[in-house]
Amino acid sequence: MVLGFKKQFVNKIADGSKLHTIREDSKKRWKTGNKIHFATGVRTKNYNQFKEGTCHSVQDIEIIRWSHGKFTIHIDGNTPSRNICDIAINDGFNSIREFLDWFIPESEFDKHGVDRIDWYGRLIHWTELRY
Repeated sequence: MVLGFKKQFVNKIADGSKLHTIREDSKKRWKTGNKIHFATGVRTKNYNQFKEGTCHSVQDIEIIRWSHGKFTIHIDGNTPSRNICDIAINDGFNSIREFLDWFIPESEFDKHGVDRIDWYGRLIHWTELRY
């Protein structure tokens, strides 16, 4: 299956510092053993597959962010034992703030007139790491 990435993540995948990706996957298409085609420019004339791999595991993730800055993360229904900063770094971000803004930008609170937003997705691992 194809996993499309922004160019900012290519080097982190190549050097092994990005260990997984987080995606919406409501139909649960991603499964252990799936072949991964890492690419940029998906569905464009600039398509570039830069790596091949295998999905080692998939975990459910929920990110909850409040407008006042507080947040929490659940993986497979549990609070992860690892530092949440590790999850952000392992997903290719430089900080928790950058990670949170990617999935739930602060502008979403005003846009929807709410003070809490829940985001659901799946961690797709191409290494043995699990949380």
